[in-house]
Amino acid sequence: MRSLNTHARSALRVTLSLFATAVVEVRATDLTVSSIEVNQAVQYGTSTLVGDQVTYVRATIGVSDSAVDVDNVDAVLRVFAGGVELPESPIASLNGPIKAPRTPQRSELNHTVNFLLIVPQSTDVDFQVEVNPDRYVVETNYGNNLGTSSNLNFQCRGTVEVAYVPIDYRPGGNGGPPDATLMEPGIGDGFFRAIYKAEEWNYHKSPLPDLLWTQDVNNSDTALLNALRDIRLNQLPGAGYPVPTLIYGWLPGNPYSGNGRAIGIPGDAAFGNTQTIRHQRTMAHECGHLFGQVHNSRTIGTVGVDVEHHLWDTESLPVLHQSGQWDIMVGGQLTNTAYVDRTTYEAVEADSRLRCSSPSRLPAPVLRISGEFIHATGGLRLDPITRFEDGDADATDPNGAISIVGYAMPGEERIYNVELPAPQAWESCAGPDEQGNVHLAATSALYALIPESVEGRRIDGIRIIDVATGVVLAERTRSANAPEARFTQSWVDGKLSGRVTIAWTSSDADGDALTTTLLYSPDAGNSWVPLVVNTPAESFEFDTASVAYSRGANGRLRLVVTDGFNVTTIEDDDGGTMAGPTPPWTYLLTPNDDSVHLLGAPIPFHAAVWDKEDLMLSGGRVAWTSDVDGPLGTGLLLTRDDLSLGTHVITVTGTDTDGDSSSKQISITIENRRFSGIPCSEVKKFVGSCSNGGALKAKLVLRTEAFDGASVVFSFDGSPRTTQVSGRRAKLTDCCFIGVHQIGLESPAGCADPVTTTCP
Repeated sequence: MRSLNTHARSALRVTLSLFATAVVEVRATDLTVSSIEVNQAVQYGTSTLVGDQVTYVRATIGVSDSAVDVDNVDAVLRVFAGGVELPESPIASLNGPIKAPRTPQRSELNHTVNFLLIVPQSTDVDFQVEVNPDRYVVETNYGNNLGTSSNLNFQCRGTVEVAYVPIDYRPGGNGGPPDATLMEPGIGDGFFRAIYKAEEWNYHKSPLPDLLWTQDVNNSDTALLNALRDIRLNQLPGAGYPVPTLIYGWLPGNPYSGNGRAIGIPGDAAFGNTQTIRHQRTMAHECGHLFGQVHNSRTIGTVGVDVEHHLWDTESLPVLHQSGQWDIMVGGQLTNTAYVDRTTYEAVEADSRLRCSSPSRLPAPVLRISGEFIHATGGLRLDPITRFEDGDADATDPNGAISIVGYAMPGEERIYNVELPAPQAWESCAGPDEQGNVHLAATSALYALIPESVEGRRIDGIRIIDVATGVVLAERTRSANAPEARFTQSWVDGKLSGRVTIAWTSSDADGDALTTTLLYSPDAGNSWVPLVVNTPAESFEFDTASVAYSRGANGRLRLVVTDGFNVTTIEDDDGGTMAGPTPPWTYLLTPNDDSVHLLGAPIPFHAAVWDKEDLMLSGGRVAWTSDVDGPLGTGLLLTRDDLSLGTHVITVTGTDTDGDSSSKQISITIENRRFSGIPCSEVKKFVGSCSNGGALKAKLVLRTEAFDGASVVFSFDGSPRTTQVSGRRAKLTDCCFIGVHQIGLESPAGCADPVTTTCP
């Protein structure tokens, strides 16, 4: 955050200096800072704080020696990291001056003087709040106006990637993808960002095409979770992208009876709805499962703070979330009834996946083993086995209940074994029914990656065994013949652009059912993007704008056909050019459109920018401007406290290495701070007179327009008359009078002596 520029500092000084010598119309009182709360979502006294995150500071003001609440109370914040004052310190308040209550309530936003800033990583951060620094309020003791909160630890967390997948949901052939605006950064992840803290959430749309799903999700939820996990672990890295920490699928509307579902507790894949009254909360809830949290029945038990006000869109929720709201992991809630409690908040912050560094990967060819455990029968339905060139084989669980055994042929020699946790029947996230019954999911996911070969020997058969009983739940062996396939329609004159169809034919000498994965490479085969996965069809239509463009004629197409174990890979004979450069996806997260901010108050500017070729953009590739004040800075997250008075159009622009860019805009308004009552220091002139026609006239002239609209009370011969300030002036005329009369200024009181005048 920059220090105030000359223009803004001058404007703020005009407002604040009004009270430098003012005598506010209350009896002398004594103000103190009774507590300082430092909060990033919830604060229970020792709650985890994360460095380089927007932080909210609430200062509770103690009021004594006063029979009434005290008007015009403001404060200033100073912050020190490692003993060094931050460059943006001192920091003006977000909401001052306030009427400081004698009995403040944490549930009321304006019962505290509030501040906002970005605190760097440090184990030694000190906060100092000085109340009434400019002596707006007359006090009996100015020596006790400083409060401190010392030695706070702002911990390191990493940038965590969360990829989201629009699900093109077409059961029975009807339907379509979700509303893009409900999934986008700042909206879809609004609840998630409000309650879970990393250095940055790299939440972005998957660069792969939307996931086509033609089955009823209520009967195929486990298969959908496995498909999402496939995208995370295999398809994205196969396309040359990093493996995201989490992956989340969005359904159009709310067709799923459980609102959403996670693949496991903990896990890495989940899906949910886009029903506006619940979808933001569903996303945060299902990701809570992925972070290892189960359902509970707790309320949050404190007042939560949405520090960047993410949840204004779409449900217009307030900054504060009250203590009676449910924890995010209570099932079946709407967005406006939930927030986060101590247990869930701390568990997520302790998750190893949020740490500052991640272990390196050692990729190798793997086989995907997936299917569904059917709880009613204890059986297992096994999917076709698929091969991926780049994957991480699962580590064995020493307490595993399910064993996957790999065999080499001939002779079924056992060459591989891995054990996995027992399948669990998860509770429905829709919550209990009207009778209080909790419904359990009918199936659970089996998903494992095993090596394609062990010490040079290929795995030709697998068995999945219940460790406790030795019962074989499912098995599969390679058939004698691999599938055959060829393209029948691909490049057109060496190009593909717009909506195109790729077609092929495939066959199997053993008569096995075949499924095909169609892949595209933008870089002559160095990386591969799946266009459609495990389809029984022999053609696929897609829009080339949904994939990364090929740089020159380096586009390639590939078919991967499986009979359930054997896999055949075919590439087209000719390459070509796919689509063209695409701009990055740019989203403006905060501030909110049409929001109002006080002069000198820090404003967080937060964006999310992602590019298919360059991935997450930050630093100088993300630029902020105001149509009034010009450039504001660069980067995904910054604060400014020096915007000029008035309405600003704020623009954030993301630019990729090809020079392509995209922008988002909002409007915000900067207003003067408002004080109660007009202080005498603001009064420039008071005059009273009588015209020749016997009209008594009273006029008050102020030094600035800060009190435009404020009430003024004049008196004619002791009779009070009320009017309002217009700009810098208040006037009142009354007729008709003869003789000597007295014109007084009753409010603001004590600022001018009465005027005696004679009417002819």
